[in-house]
Amino acid sequence: MQHKVWWIVNLFFAAAFISGAVLILLRQVDGAGHVETPGSRLAALAVLGTFLLLIVIVELIVWAVMRASRKRN
Repeated sequence: MQHKVWWIVNLFFAAAFISGAVLILLRQVDGAGHVETPGSRLAALAVLGTFLLLIVIVELIVWAVMRASRKRN
């Protein structure tokens, strides 16, 4: 059961990341009214990438814990 939940969560995060990146790359003006430039798009993508890196680190920790608990059983 944990394996299915793991993949569902990963698919959710992948869809969220891809849709966020597409939104950043396609929008002309952000929510604050700032006109997007290549530099501001790159900064927004860097923030999104940092968030993705944080998610990957947490998922690796959870994966290691799940793997260790599976070996015990």
